[in-house]
Amino acid sequence: MTAVRWDRVDALIDASPGLEDLRAHGLHLLAVPAGLVRDELQATWRTHAAPRALEQVRAACEGPLMLMKGPAVAARFPDPAARPFIDLDLVVPDAPKAHAALLAAGFKPSADPAAYPDFLHHLPPVHSPDHPIPIEVHSRLKWIAGLKPPTFEVLAATAEPTAVGVEGVLTPAPALHALVLAAHLWAHDPLTRLLRILDVAVLGDASDPRELEALAAAWGMDRLWNSTAAVSEALFGAGDGAPWPLRTWARGLRSAREPTVLELHLSRVLSPFAMYPPVAALRALPAALAGFARPHDREPWRRKLERTAQQIAHPTMRRSEHVRAIEADRRVS
Repeated sequence: MTAVRWDRVDALIDASPGLEDLRAHGLHLLAVPAGLVRDELQATWRTHAAPRALEQVRAACEGPLMLMKGPAVAARFPDPAARPFIDLDLVVPDAPKAHAALLAAGFKPSADPAAYPDFLHHLPPVHSPDHPIPIEVHSRLKWIAGLKPPTFEVLAATAEPTAVGVEGVLTPAPALHALVLAAHLWAHDPLTRLLRILDVAVLGDASDPRELEALAAAWGMDRLWNSTAAVSEALFGAGDGAPWPLRTWARGLRSAREPTVLELHLSRVLSPFAMYPPVAALRALPAALAGFARPHDREPWRRKLERTAQQIAHPTMRRSEHVRAIEADRRVS
């Protein structure tokens, strides 16, 4: 008997009409890439470990704790373990005090504190010795330049017990949480990750549309919210239109394709016109241009110019390839 040729096994799997046929033949697990199996196991572990980690945080800290993103949104998915998350994002009234309390209770740094300068919106992540999920204690919300974020008191006034079931840990009401995550979405590389848009859509579904619109207007986010809702509807809802971001820098969303470096640059230049009124968008444009013209943290200008030349020569380079190149350069330097 000759050795098994796994490429022939793969060819049979590819030729199968569907998953049920593969189950009938006992080949269904071979159809799932090993990396996805590992991701699924890690997601399941985090889903079950997050409440235990939050219980330890609650025991170590005084005062209110508010959980954002991650498991707070995953609880609204059909299967919470299908919504991946890496860390736990906590917003508190006094971040330095809470962070110090965690360290005093035996929590350990999850990364080099020197990599988290004071101007960031959260303190260096820590983790419990028993449940090594990084915990980011936020001193403020990550927000859109030129707009004022809601205070902790505003979020806490209508906050709800978090769906992960830990007493004393809150999460914002769905409408407020949706707008907070919409701001977070646009403050990063806007409209370049489907999960961020899906999070907002899930929380929007749990909200009163009139409340959402009124809050967005009160927070100065009405244009941003309308852009987010239009893209969400086109991707996940009944809408069959194509909002202009999906025809420009965010074209890859329709096929769940990773964005290219060129699309990332376009997102930073064009997104102000989807977030702000025209005059404010023009005012924001110089900062957007400077954002990708400047070197990364501790990157020499010479390397920045070399990397820019590579990007011009290879505009379809994917973001992950770009990030790996930057990390490799940092290791060498």
